Amino acid sequence: MDVSLKRIGVLRAGVMAAVFYLCMGLFEIPFMTLVMMHTAKTAGEGAGAIIFFIFLIPLAAVFFGFLVGVISALLYNLVAKFIGGMEFEFEKLPEAPNPPVSIPPPIA
Repeated sequence: MDVSLKRIGVLRAGVMAAVFYLCMGLFEIPFMTLVMMHTAKTAGEGAGAIIFFIFLIPLAAVFFGFLVGVISALLYNLVAKFIGGMEFEFEKLPEAPNPPVSIPPPIA
């Protein structure tokens, strides 16, 4: 069964990308903290800058992730109007047989 993706919901794509980028931003925090601690030590900066950037990284990731998701969905929708959407091929799987149901005897 062939189907074509004609349109992507712009806001939904933005939210999905924002959540994905948030997960990546949270994953990056320990590594960026180590880099910032080393940089702050060599540059003589205080811990305030490190704490500020620890909170800024995930927030910036969410903002830019939403922006990238919305722009990507808008571009896809625009291009899909002219050349058609992406094509997908799906296969219907055979249905699994229902297992027999055993009813326990009533408790007397």
